[in-house]
Amino acid sequence: DLHGMRVQIALDRTAEAIDRALIAGLGRVSLIHGLGTGKILQALERYLPTLTVIKAFKRDDANPGVTHVYL
Repeated sequence: DLHGMRVQIALDRTAEAIDRALIAGLGRVSLIHGLGTGKILQALERYLPTLTVIKAFKRDDANPGVTHVYL
């Protein structure tokens, strides 16, 4: 849950969550960023494509405040 975090802290937490998911052998991480100002979402959309372990990412159709990241 990245609500209320500063952008850099949210990106750091995202990297940690992805690392933990990879170690655990999970295929997906769900990031809860909310809608708010959109700063965290914009940062995630710039950051996630730079990670070679990411196969795809997509905002949840039912809840646009959540992005699913596929590993």
